[in-house]
Amino acid sequence: MRALWWYGTALLVASAAWAQTADDPLARALAAVQRGDCSSGVPDLRSALDHSPNLIPALNGIAVCEAKSGHYDNAAALFARITRLQPDAWQGWSNLGASYLSANQPEQAVEALRKATRLAPKSPNAWFQLGLAFSQLKQNTDAFSAFDAAQKLAPGDAQATQAWLDTASELGTEAADCIEEGQYQKARSILQLIQRPLENSGSWNNLLGYAQFKLNEPEPALKHLQRALALEPENEDYLLDLGEFLGIHRAKEQAVALFEVAVKRMPQSQRARFGLAVSYILMERRDEASRLLEALLNTNSKFEPAYRALGECYEDAGNWNGMLELGSKLQAINPRNPMGWYLTGAAGLMLGYQGPEHLDRAIEDLKRGLGLDPGSSRLHFTLAKAYQQKEDDAAAVRELKETVRLEPQHERAHYVLGRLYKKLGQPSLSARELELHSKIKAADRTAQYQALLISSHTP
Repeated sequence: MRALWWYGTALLVASAAWAQTADDPLARALAAVQRGDCSSGVPDLRSALDHSPNLIPALNGIAVCEAKSGHYDNAAALFARITRLQPDAWQGWSNLGASYLSANQPEQAVEALRKATRLAPKSPNAWFQLGLAFSQLKQNTDAFSAFDAAQKLAPGDAQATQAWLDTASELGTEAADCIEEGQYQKARSILQLIQRPLENSGSWNNLLGYAQFKLNEPEPALKHLQRALALEPENEDYLLDLGEFLGIHRAKEQAVALFEVAVKRMPQSQRARFGLAVSYILMERRDEASRLLEALLNTNSKFEPAYRALGECYEDAGNWNGMLELGSKLQAINPRNPMGWYLTGAAGLMLGYQGPEHLDRAIEDLKRGLGLDPGSSRLHFTLAKAYQQKEDDAAAVRELKETVRLEPQHERAHYVLGRLYKKLGQPSLSARELELHSKIKAADRTAQYQALLISSHTP
């Protein structure tokens, strides 16, 4: 940031003109201070104050010299005295705020500089100093508003413009963090504030579009997500965000078309090919999706999101052996990825009809997955089904209860739990679960599509 800018000069010029007719020593002293020769001017200014303690030109000249000498507390005390004598002079408040800033007292600086901007709303420097004070307090939103006012008033001021852009960038990062934390309204407010400096950047458009998407504002969301990708057509994150939007809003054909164009434009992009495969899954074109995902894993066996998507295809198709092999490969690559254990566990459950050894291994694999991800309702439900097949009803009920605790709208879990309660002679509990089942609509395929795309953001 720039060195603090003192408004003493403007006052000194007027004071010197007055002193020419009233007191030549004062005039000489003010002229010396104006030249930067404080050692010559200050003694005469102090002498003038001995005769007239409230002589504002002398107070101002000494205060400016104290500030230049780094004695900011002394300068602040003198400028505060001037503001009491001339409360409607904005320059005094601006100088007082600047001296507080240099003395590392930003709270007092804000108070003084607010008064300066109220008295002189068209002074870019007062707004700039106010922005500096808010920056010291880490109040980036208020700092940006002040820098924005300064930049509008002085668009050619390089330092004001740089402070304006830097603070906007910091707020953009804050908005991105809010989106990561699910605070979409706060993110939108921040992004709307910093629109003027950043509206032509891909990042700003993408962040705002995604926040609007999550806030169910589809028209502006689509506009900004498309704008982001147009500005940075090679950005895979922007591509996936727009693809997610299209899929969730049932624009299935548009999602496929989007990713087909992306694959042609970026043939080496794994995430573009992955997005196309997931779009095919949404369109129920699982065979095409499977071929794409298999080719993707042949190219890069460590691209973990593809295992989950391909597992979905194999599970839908009843390809249990393929699912078992896929899960084993993922376990070898990353044994801490619970999806690998889900794949072998879920496949083992279905293969359990061929022999108890498959079922026992399935239970162990599912328990291993839960050890890595105890909050997975999917793992709990599949383990419940395995226990049910093993005729361990108590364990099955336990896992089903945990499933519906984690996911109250899990339609199948309520149904299976209701059937188990009926088998165990608990008709009232059975009726309650079956009634809940009947009220819950089956999960939409787009929710799985969204989860798959999101998984590839940080492969």
